[in-house]
Amino acid sequence: MSKIAIFTYSIFTVGGEQRVVSLIANKLSEEHEVTIFTMDRVNSGKPRYSLDESIGIDYYHPHKGDAVSFVLRAATHLTPVVVYDWFPKGIERAYCPDKYAGIMNDLISDEYDTVIATAWQLSIILGKVKGLYNRSFRAIAWEHSSYEAYFERKHFYLNNNTQLFADNLRYVDSIVVLNNDYKEKYLRKLGLDSEVIYNPKSFVISSVSKLNNRTILYCGRIDDNFKGIDLLSDSFDKFCKKNSDWRLLIAGDGPALRKYKRLAETLDCGNRVEFLGSISNVKELMLDSSIFVLPSRFEGFPMSVTEAFECGLPVIAYDIPAMEPFKESGGAVCVPCFDTDEYSNRLLELADDIELRQRLGRNARDFAGQLDIDIIGEKWEDIL
Repeated sequence: MSKIAIFTYSIFTVGGEQRVVSLIANKLSEEHEVTIFTMDRVNSGKPRYSLDESIGIDYYHPHKGDAVSFVLRAATHLTPVVVYDWFPKGIERAYCPDKYAGIMNDLISDEYDTVIATAWQLSIILGKVKGLYNRSFRAIAWEHSSYEAYFERKHFYLNNNTQLFADNLRYVDSIVVLNNDYKEKYLRKLGLDSEVIYNPKSFVISSVSKLNNRTILYCGRIDDNFKGIDLLSDSFDKFCKKNSDWRLLIAGDGPALRKYKRLAETLDCGNRVEFLGSISNVKELMLDSSIFVLPSRFEGFPMSVTEAFECGLPVIAYDIPAMEPFKESGGAVCVPCFDTDEYSNRLLELADDIELRQRLGRNARDFAGQLDIDIIGEKWEDIL
């Protein structure tokens, strides 16, 4: 049994990264002693997703008392052009200066055999710990988003800061990415080798959707850009001009929920769109649906798609890099990015052809078998 530390942003809030970190921590705790260091506030309540009682929880608050970091982090949101375009080195000072590595190094002490950092900021800091302090523990950087989201989305994450990432991650022992598209780009554009480990599905069920209900389903966060609810609204409005009986269910919450409820009311198809808010019965909802939609502009490894695949649901998405393994499985239809006309056409095609839905659903279910937690857990064991 080894001792493993996982540094992550949050385990007390809702999100795909939080859920998959919890799943992997639980699996690793079967054979190892696991502690999660979170950047959540102390006394945040209970973890949002179930954690084994053997898993320790501690806190990593490198920003505490750092006024310069506070100002720069605020500027990345309020006046991003100033930081990202005029002063890109400000990103390092805001999120991952050397002193943050010192704080992480003190927390690690000599306690752990393996340290895992989730996503870019913590990965850079972990690389600095290895580089500055010449530590012997095994360091793993676990990246949760696409290359494009990290480096090419304007005024976001590490836009204009690829070298900061590459220079520090060369010190870690392994980099874990979520599909082969990311692996190829890390090597070609950053000179960094990496391992591909898919995220596990969050549940296993014996039944699948019969695909005979005239229901299209979206499950996820309702935000103003990232998740593409605007694109979905446009596509479904076009779909409804040629289809008279399918409905769209939108499950989830987020800062733009009211906005898109109001938008739906202005559309001719508004009476066929239902916003469900936050739900707990995602499995039942998927089993009662016949098409799953993912209109996102960016994803890492969409957990909602893994769940839809487990339920035997065909998926329609844009051809973003995150969809690479799902597209290759034959369980998902991927449309040229952000073409709402083509998205609508593909919705019509699937709605009109139950045999096509069934074929894609079978492929989806087959691929979901590769995402079993025991299979994914073995891949993690191989790199510890």
